Amino acid sequence: MRARNSRHTSRIQSKARLKIVNVVATASINQTINLDQLSDEGGFRYDLAVYHCAYLKDHLTKGKVSIFATGKLISIGTKNPRDATSDLKHAVQKLAELGLAKSIEIRPKIQNIVARLELGFRVDLEVLAKDLRAIYEPGQFPAVMYWPARLNGGVVSIFSSGKVIVSGLKNTGSVRTAEQVLDEVLLTSRTREGVREASTEREASARC
Repeated sequence: MRARNSRHTSRIQSKARLKIVNVVATASINQTINLDQLSDEGGFRYDLAVYHCAYLKDHLTKGKVSIFATGKLISIGTKNPRDATSDLKHAVQKLAELGLAKSIEIRPKIQNIVARLELGFRVDLEVLAKDLRAIYEPGQFPAVMYWPARLNGGVVSIFSSGKVIVSGLKNTGSVRTAEQVLDEVLLTSRTREGVREASTEREASARC
């Protein structure tokens, strides 16, 4: 029994570490672009029948940059804001080299950072939703959805499998804040788990 309590305490003291899996960033060159001229250029893809934009993905991009005729650019698929910004600037440079746009300084804006982690244990979502006063509608979405005020619109989705996805973050500082929020959530969840484990052991001992 003492060994089990020791293991449980060790688990509570562990820290949540989120891994960024996607960054969405936008920019605009405020110029119209003839997308048809990109269809045969290396690194670019454009098929109007598939989508109303072209995209750039070559050996220098970490993710993919969607390019719209209005001059709007969207970077997706990078793992940090720095790479997202670099991809957007690379796209502008490529367009300038092809004579399709003037080379200008852009102002990239981070629109969404998505991060995730695996807890390594299952979560009682009904109990968790009540503790957090969060939304849990299993018929609509199989996770507890929690909007901590400290995340300024970011949402934490916690699945019964122990998978956690945090989205709607705007900077890496918010990722660190989300980790602090998760530490608090995990403490509540794991403490309850420990209580259930201890209760189960007492019931088993009583039956013996």
